Amino acid sequence: EASGLRFGESSPRHPPAIDKDVTALMQKGTPVYVVSEDVAERGVSERELISGVCQVSRSALPRLFDQFDYVWHW
Repeated sequence: EASGLRFGESSPRHPPAIDKDVTALMQKGTPVYVVSEDVAERGVSERELISGVCQVSRSALPRLFDQFDYVWHW
């Protein structure tokens, strides 16, 4: 939920619906990963994750990145 998103003094008129955007991306066949340690550190339970998001450990990131020509990281 990103309704409080601000850029300086400006707020977007239509804040992103990140859960819906990620779901739509996965429905197009794009794999989406989350670092399992980051999820645990933030107190997010596995059932709260979007269905279909793959968890990967920090130590496995280099091997995962090597499988792709392009990686979006944010």
